[in-house]
Amino acid sequence: MRYTGPKLKILRRLNLQKLPGLTQKSLKNFKESSKKQSLYSIRLMEKQKLRFNYGLTHHQFLNYVKRAQKTSGSTGENLIKFLESRFDNILFRLKLAPTINAARQLITHGHFEINKKKVTIPSYECSINELNLLEKDNENSFNTQEKKLPNYLLWDENRFVGTISQEISLKDPVIQQYFKQLNIRILYVIEFFARQL
Repeated sequence: MRYTGPKLKILRRLNLQKLPGLTQKSLKNFKESSKKQSLYSIRLMEKQKLRFNYGLTHHQFLNYVKRAQKTSGSTGENLIKFLESRFDNILFRLKLAPTINAARQLITHGHFEINKKKVTIPSYECSINELNLLEKDNENSFNTQEKKLPNYLLWDENRFVGTISQEISLKDPVIQQYFKQLNIRILYVIEFFARQL
């Protein structure tokens, strides 16, 4: 089941100051915990950071990891690419929603189209040159400020259309800064699921 409870409680539990995909709030008077943790606990915490940030259930996350392992290349990089190509995350990256949770709600309410077809599935996997976003009901809700977008995303302010112009890259400065902020160690995430694969 997807988590819908208090957001700051999750930040305290994961020992994070911010988790941008989950909430715009941040912990005040944040101090990193120096408590010694077991290896299992560390792996679980790394997995939970990604799970809560992208708003996934455990089962959804496991399916992404299985798929990433079957795809050629680095399992960790494949996993991040799959998560970053989700429709709700693309809206978040385009700054059309303050969090991934907010993007999910806009999608399920039918505010956006892909290739002139209304899509109400937040987990829809967007591909290169396929994505065209258009909010039909309220054009004023778009953030018209200058957007610092990843290099693989293009935004046309006049037509309210966004496009994935190239393959998602983890070397993109925006993505690197984002994951540095989350302090994710992706290898621990893969190791956590090792017995379930």
